Amino acid sequence: MMRLVILIFLMAFALPLRAEEIVSGLSRTRVSIDASFDGTSILIYGAAMREQKPPVWPLLQVIITVEGPVQPVVVRQKARVAGIWVNRDWVAFDNAPSFYAVMTTGALNEILSEAEDARLGVSIPKVIGAARPGARSGSAAEYLAALQRIRRSTGSYLLGTSAVLLLQQSLFRTEVTLPVNLIEGDYKVRILLTRGREVVDIQESQITVSKAGLERLLSRMAQDQPLLYGLIALLLAAVAGGGRVRTVSQAAAVKQIRGKWQPVFLPDLRRLKELDRLSRFCHRLRRSGASLHRAWLGRKLGLPTG
Repeated sequence: MMRLVILIFLMAFALPLRAEEIVSGLSRTRVSIDASFDGTSILIYGAAMREQKPPVWPLLQVIITVEGPVQPVVVRQKARVAGIWVNRDWVAFDNAPSFYAVMTTGALNEILSEAEDARLGVSIPKVIGAARPGARSGSAAEYLAALQRIRRSTGSYLLGTSAVLLLQQSLFRTEVTLPVNLIEGDYKVRILLTRGREVVDIQESQITVSKAGLERLLSRMAQDQPLLYGLIALLLAAVAGGGRVRTVSQAAAVKQIRGKWQPVFLPDLRRLKELDRLSRFCHRLRRSGASLHRAWLGRKLGLPTG
């Protein structure tokens, strides 16, 4: 009995209760990519739960990250050789996330220490990881900066300083915009609470992104049955191309009737003559209809005719 009491006492001191704990939620945990998908926004919200009054200083800070599936990326640098621009040097990043967003309540370097950033991989350079330079490439820092610049321009990498709203040092919320060029997979959401640039609590959740409808069917067909996918693509291209040729031929014939010179296809000369005769007939019909209307109106008003 005494051993059990001692064991419970030791466990109570070895595993103390956290002073602050995250309780959070997502506006949606599943995103479907279909023909009408043009991006979406995810609302991330929560609160810091406490059992006692929080310290006055340092203030609580919140960091929220959303990380997409990793992909190998090769960044190439172009050089001009004999008047021609060619790919010369390159650096490969094997674990670059396809999407990454960092939303904070303040400047990241002011609310998170370098040691914590290196341990948890929060900032964009830390989450991308090590680089694999080519034979002739120099420092990988400029290639890393180029990768960040390119992906920020497409909305794939986001850095939202002061984008997290924090109320009463407890409630927080932010919105993360997912771009249209998402790839399928699981997107990891992390929420970090920091005080004095040190992490006091962390919580992880997940958003699942998948294709739906016709896009899902075509994607699976391209992977599982590439021959059938290729045949269907050729058939659709042939049907769409034939319809386009017929539309252009008819438009050219109509423009020719209106007196504007356009190339006319030889197989459509007979149709062109028929349309020309029809146009002349409609013109005569309109002129005769206008004359009859004027005569009828003159009789009604008692005007002289002739």
